[in-house]
Amino acid sequence: IQVGRSSLREITIEKDALSAKHLLILSQLAHNVESAAFRHKSIGASAVRPCLENWASTLKFLSLDSSEDRTSIEHVGARLGGLRGLIVRSANIPPTVLGNFGQLESLIYTCTLEDFEILADTLRDLRSLPVLYALFLERTQEDKKKQCDIERGLSVMKDIQDSCDRRKMCLLFRNSGDDPLFRLFREQGKEREKQVCGHVVEQFRYWSSRTD
Repeated sequence: IQVGRSSLREITIEKDALSAKHLLILSQLAHNVESAAFRHKSIGASAVRPCLENWASTLKFLSLDSSEDRTSIEHVGARLGGLRGLIVRSANIPPTVLGNFGQLESLIYTCTLEDFEILADTLRDLRSLPVLYALFLERTQEDKKKQCDIERGLSVMKDIQDSCDRRKMCLLFRNSGDDPLFRLFREQGKEREKQVCGHVVEQFRYWSSRTD
């Protein structure tokens, strides 16, 4: 057991093999875990929360987005300041907590359009998430099915894109093919690129004519 305490740094669970009680015991024996990935739908935030409390000081990577468990772990999430990589749903860790992750480098986030607006405010503040360089966003299935204000949605997505551009970050809207809002934003992006390219060509022709 003493060896386990000192050597186990990475945990990946992909099957329904451990109960919440077993997970808690595991986290007590291996309390220096740096990477934890829970990739089975039976393992939700309520079962994982006690583990995260034990790993709060050492955890650097967390993947917790396979379950539909909507339990908030906001309290413990605020203590995971050493995270560098995070894959999670906003129902478990809301966007209001993300500003606490000063070392976070990569975020894969499944959330709602309302969460986008909070995230946009966070990204405008360059002091928040200062080292984040990769952001992958996806809306929840429920949110995709809802009627939404298209103009509002496109506006907040543009705000996020602009903030990421200023930060020189990589931004990707995941699974845009099955999200009508994402598809429209992508098409508008292509149209903007065409307009920019057209403007560049016009400027080139203008300056070329001046040098003839």
